[in-house]
Amino acid sequence: MLTVSEAAVKYLSGIVSSQIKGTKIRVFVEHPGTEDADCGVALCPPNLYDAADLTVSLPGLDIVVDPVSAPYLEHAVIGYKNDTLTLKAPEIKLDMLAKDRPIADRVKFVIMTKINPSLALHGGSVELEGVSGGTVSVRFHGGCVGCASVNITLSESLQRQMNLYFPEEKLKVVDVTEHVETESSYHGPELGAD
Repeated sequence: MLTVSEAAVKYLSGIVSSQIKGTKIRVFVEHPGTEDADCGVALCPPNLYDAADLTVSLPGLDIVVDPVSAPYLEHAVIGYKNDTLTLKAPEIKLDMLAKDRPIADRVKFVIMTKINPSLALHGGSVELEGVSGGTVSVRFHGGCVGCASVNITLSESLQRQMNLYFPEEKLKVVDVTEHVETESSYHGPELGAD
């Protein structure tokens, strides 16, 4: 997702080591996809990150990124030189749903920002396997594998979002997961999403 130089890892891990246990670094984008887009790096104590955040684990350092910021940080680089920390994120102003972007990139963006945050609340996620001939193939992970509500999630959440964001493409979502109930399968009440 993003690249962090060795010097930046060393600098940031030194800062984190002096904070309360469990502190991570948060990289974020404000107003992504607009002319006002900006990005930053901040300390993130344990009470300010959650299951929906994506984690980049580096030696001695964990970086968390919220699902909405993640696509905009795809080619971001954090560096440290001459006592200055830098963050270069060339894609923060891009419209991730622009029609000239590949359909797979646009579908992946909707999954990451609209679907996965709610699935993360139950220990699950969904990943785009591919888009071909109007069919969106997805694979569930974590608490969604073997969950009794996965068909509801597929039709009421995933398919609904595809219909909302891509009405002209008439995409059909199919689940390619081999569902076997495991210890991590979500067993809560059926809420319309895992």
